[in-house]
Amino acid sequence: MSLEAQEEELILLRELFFQAGKDPCRAKEIVKIIGEGTHKNPVILGYKGTAYTMLADCKKSPFAKYSSFQTGRDLIENALKSQPDNLEIRFLRFNVQDHAPAFLGYNNIEEDKKILLDLIEKEHMHITDREFLKRMLLTLIESERFTTTEKKKLSSLVDILSNN
Repeated sequence: MSLEAQEEELILLRELFFQAGKDPCRAKEIVKIIGEGTHKNPVILGYKGTAYTMLADCKKSPFAKYSSFQTGRDLIENALKSQPDNLEIRFLRFNVQDHAPAFLGYNNIEEDKKILLDLIEKEHMHITDREFLKRMLLTLIESERFTTTEKKKLSSLVDILSNN
């Protein structure tokens, strides 16, 4: 797959991710687009993992819910092992953990929060998909995991993006 085709696929996956945030069963579309098997692009693998964790909400049996979540978690962790300083993969993992029930024991929230804030500070000007960056920042601002000061800093970046 060409670099341009991968970028187009990422733009579509990002949009579906935000839609699935409102309706987790829409995550089926993410899995369908990516397909079965392992993907070579760690970010796309991260989206696949995130989709499986979201799909847990659409399963009826507790075993199916847990199995879907575990599959997703493992895919996200593999993506992160491949690119530990990737802002988008860190965001995906943070978002999954922020919404996951505590009893699942999937919690690297503080680590991810610190790394996210550092990466956003360093990389926000280099991200070409400005709409994605803005939506990511707005999602982080909604999280209760960030302090008022951190949210103000993120909001100022949203303002900059909105004025450009």
